[in-house]
Amino acid sequence: MRTGRAGAGWVWQTAPMLLLLACTSGKVAPDPVTDSVETETLDGSDTGDPETLPGGTCDPGADPVYVDEGEEASFVVGCTGGGSADSFSMPDLPPGATFDGRLFTWTPGLSDAGHLELVVDSSGEYSDAGVVDVWVADAWSDPDNVEVDPATYEEELGLPVLHLEVPPDTNDTTDVATTLWYRGESYDIELKYRGAASAYYPKRSYTVSFPSDHEFDDGDWDFENRRKITVTSLFDDNSYLRQWLCYQLWSAADPKRHDVQSMFAVVYVNGAYVGLYVVTDHIDGEYWEDHGYDEDGSLYKAVDHRANFYSTYNGYAKSSWHDGYEKQEGDPEDFSDIDELVQFVAESPDDTFSDGIASRVVVDEIADWWILVRWTEADDSGGKNAYLYRDATTGLFHHAPWDFNHSLGQTWQTEREGADTNYDFYWSNNLFYRLIVDPVWGPVMADRMREQLDGVYAPDAVLARIDDVQDVIEPSAERDWEKWQDSYRSYGGWYWRTDWTTHDEEVAYLRAWVEARGGYMDTWFP
Repeated sequence: MRTGRAGAGWVWQTAPMLLLLACTSGKVAPDPVTDSVETETLDGSDTGDPETLPGGTCDPGADPVYVDEGEEASFVVGCTGGGSADSFSMPDLPPGATFDGRLFTWTPGLSDAGHLELVVDSSGEYSDAGVVDVWVADAWSDPDNVEVDPATYEEELGLPVLHLEVPPDTNDTTDVATTLWYRGESYDIELKYRGAASAYYPKRSYTVSFPSDHEFDDGDWDFENRRKITVTSLFDDNSYLRQWLCYQLWSAADPKRHDVQSMFAVVYVNGAYVGLYVVTDHIDGEYWEDHGYDEDGSLYKAVDHRANFYSTYNGYAKSSWHDGYEKQEGDPEDFSDIDELVQFVAESPDDTFSDGIASRVVVDEIADWWILVRWTEADDSGGKNAYLYRDATTGLFHHAPWDFNHSLGQTWQTEREGADTNYDFYWSNNLFYRLIVDPVWGPVMADRMREQLDGVYAPDAVLARIDDVQDVIEPSAERDWEKWQDSYRSYGGWYWRTDWTTHDEEVAYLRAWVEARGGYMDTWFP
C-alpha cells in the first residue's frame, strides 16, 4: 500500500477497496442502520447468531464516492454484511466534514485532490470497522485551482496518474530529455509526440522511453517491465474502449504468445489535467527481446497500404517489394528478407506457396491477425498499421498488431460503420487471401476462426471484458468527456458528422455493435 501527502495535509491511501452499499455523491441512500438481516451458519442452517459469519458481522461502509474539488461528497453509512449495529462513528474526519452517525457530508477544497479512505466503526454487541473510499479529483477548470503534487497525486478516481513534463521543444521526430512521475516515483525519460492523423489532435499522444535500470511497471494492471511505452490519446473514441479492447482480444487469442500490454491511465501535462489515455507496449526491438527474441532482428512497420503483399498498388507496379514498409530494427539498408517474403506471397505458384509459407511466417499469428481485424472490422489495420518481425534463429516472421481507432463500429474518422460491414481485406492483404483460398491452409484458417468465435470473440465474452473495465474507467471517462466533448464535435477531421453521441450513448452503441457482429460473423463461419 502506497501513501503520500496531498492537499491540506491529509494522508491519502492509494490501494482500491471493494465496498458494497449503493450510494452516489449528493444523494442519501435509504437508511440501512436499523435493517437487521438474519444470517446463516456455514452449514446452511438458519440462526440469528452473528458470530457464525467470518470476518465480522456488520462490515460498516458505503459505495465509493467520486467528486471534483469543490463538489459535495455525501453518503449514508450502513452495515454491508449480514448483521446490524447500534451506532456508527468516524474517528478521523477531514477538516470541514460532518458525520451525524449516519450521514457523512464534506465539500473538499481546491487543494484536497486525492484518495481518502475514511474509517467507519460500528458499535453494538459485535463491534466492527470498515472503510469508505472518497475519490476527489482535481478541479482543472476552476480558475483558482491549486496544482496537484506529482509526487503524491498517484491515482485519480481509481486510475493511476501519469505526470509528464513536456518541454516546449518537444516534437514528433527527436526524443527530448524530461521527467515523468508515476506512483510516487520520478523517472528520467525521453519523450516525443506520436501519431499520424492523431498528431493533429488537440489532445496529443506520446512515446515515452525509460532507462534500462528503471523500467515502467504496474503490477495492478499486469503491465510489466517496459523500457518504452506509448501513451495514446483517446480523443477519437468517446467510448474510450476500442484500442484497449482490440489489444486485449489479440493477447487473449493465445496467452502463450507475445501479448501487447495495455492499461488505462489519467495524464497530467506540466501540472495540468489532460484526460484519460490508454498506455500500451511500444513495438520495437526491446519489445521482442522481452518476449525472448533477438533485439536486433529485422522489424518492419507497415505504414501505408502499399504493404499489401501484391506486386502492384492501385493498378500500378510498385517500385520495390518493400514499398509501404519502414524498417524499425536491424540493418537499415537491408530489406532483403521482407522483399523475399512479399515476392514469394505475390508471385509463387499455388503449390509452392502452400508448401513454403509455413517456413516463412508463423501461420497461426497471421490467422489471428486476420481474425482480429475481420471481427472488429479494423479496416485500417489489416495491411498497414502492423508490425512484422523476423526471428533470425528460425527465419520466421511474427506479427504484432497496431492502431485500432478504426474498429468496432467506427472508421478512423469516427464515422459509423455497421456490424454487417463485409470488408474481406483481400485488397489490402494478399497474404490473407492466399492463405484463405489455399486448399491446405484455408481449412486451417476457417477452423481457427470458428474456434475463436466460440471463445475469445463470443459476444458474451467480449461484452464481459467491456463491462469489467467500464466499471473501472467510467468516472474518468465522464470527466474526460466533460473536458473534450466540444473539441471532439468541432474537430475538422470529421466535420460532416451530425450523429453525435455522448460517452454513455457511445458505450451503448459499442455494446450493441458487438452483439450484432457476433451474429453476423456466425453467418459466415457457422
